[in-house]
Parts: sequence; C-alpha cells; structure tokens
Amino acid sequence: MNRLPPGLLDQLLPFHIIANKDRVIESTGPALSRSAPGLVNSTLDTAIQVDQPLWFAVDGSVPLDDGLGRGLQLTLKRTGHRLRGQLAMLEDKYLFAVTVAISEPDQLAEWGLLISDFAPEDAGPDLLMLHQVRSFAEQDLQSTVAALRSALDANHQLRTTEAQLAADLQVAADVRL
Repeated sequence: MNRLPPGLLDQLLPFHIIANKDRVIESTGPALSRSAPGLVNSTLDTAIQVDQPLWFAVDGSVPLDDGLGRGLQLTLKRTGHRLRGQLAMLEDKYLFAVTVAISEPDQLAEWGLLISDFAPEDAGPDLLMLHQVRSFAEQDLQSTVAALRSALDANHQLRTTEAQLAADLQVAADVRL
C-alpha cells in the first residue's frame, strides 16, 4: 500500500482521529489537537461517545471493523463537542475521518477555531456562512416587520382620531343648528 506524503492527511482531514487496533488514539489532526488537546494516548471509550449509529460502540462490545464505511456522529467526552464523519482503515490503523458538527457561527469561537482550520473540501464553513446570512436576513425581516407594525399602529391611531374628529364635527354642526 502506498503511504500518504507527510502532512497530507492533516491538510485533508484537520479534525481526524487515528487509533490503533487496541483502540488507543495515536494521533489527531492539527485543528482537533488545538481545539481538544489531550486525546492522544487516550482509549477511544474514554475519549469519545458514539451518538450515531446507535448500535455502534467504541468500548470493545462491537468490533470496530463493523463501523467501517459508515457515517458516524461522535461526542468528545471531555468537551462535549460533536464530530461527524466516517470510520475507515488507513494502513493498519482506524481512521475517524471526521469534522466538527457546528451549527452556529458562535461555536467556532467556543472551539477556538477559524474558518482556515477546515479542509478546503469541508462544507461546514459554507454552511456556517449561509446560516449567518440567513440570520442577518431574519434580523432585517424582523426590523421591517416592526416598522410595518408601527406604521399600522399609527394608521389605526390616525383612523381613530379621524373618526373622533368626524364625530366632534357632527356634534358641532348639530349644536349650531
């Protein structure tokens, strides 16, 4: 099997986890190492929890080979951060080819991450930007709705005042006659 050039895996999967057959984490991608230090030399069952699929576990109750090629959702036990991706074999090691599962732009700061920490092929930053654009559009829409409500309230007040004025004029006309 051809070996990957040094650093290529870190560029392609900056949040990866590599574990040996004994389920000990041997390395993590540079972005994951920085945002969740201390994973290396931990056992999988002390470091991560598998959220999906429900039948899969890293505690030894299920062979890791059963998870190969399947989509995974993981939670780092120490930080509570969520990861998503797949389990694959890389030479004789288990490769958790994962990325962070972030749904809010504020979570980047919580993780201590920058957009540049993501692989170029990772759709996560694009989704975050779309979410942020949607949030800005929603704020603008709420501002517009508030202005329209204010205009409707002013219109209602004007109609009420106009009706009162018409009634007062009618009373004044009746008094003159």
